[in-house]
Amino acid sequence: MRQRKYVKSIKSWLNLNSGNHVYIAGKVTGVEYQVAQLQFDSAAKYLEALWYVAVSPLDFVHPETTWEEAMKISLNLLIQSDYILMLPGWQDSKGATMEREIAMKLGIPFFEGYNL
Repeated sequence: MRQRKYVKSIKSWLNLNSGNHVYIAGKVTGVEYQVAQLQFDSAAKYLEALWYVAVSPLDFVHPETTWEEAMKISLNLLIQSDYILMLPGWQDSKGATMEREIAMKLGIPFFEGYNL
């Protein structure tokens, strides 16, 4: 698994990591956290191999954060990203569904699975 470093400032992280940012969206609530980590980490590694900057909300949201606070952080990350990657099973997630809807309304292109 990737080493988690909970970043204090999203804006400074994005400035340091300029490029094509791809926000990763998927089901976390109701899934064993280690399983979610594996899915998000696998997607991040895939994106990074293609020279994208992977934006995984799991790198910014502590596991014990409330859903509401996690969504505030996640949506802030999403709106500053260039693309959104929807992981398999995203349809079963209230948060990922919201993220996709917001991305569509803001004109942020989305991809499902690993078909970039």
